[in-house]
Amino acid sequence: MHIFQFIFWCNLVRQSLCC
Repeated sequence: MHIFQFIFWCNLVRQSLCC
């Protein structure tokens, strides 16, 4: 998995948690 995908996924998680 590319680092870019990891950052993108992390971004989605943060939005879901509303951090």
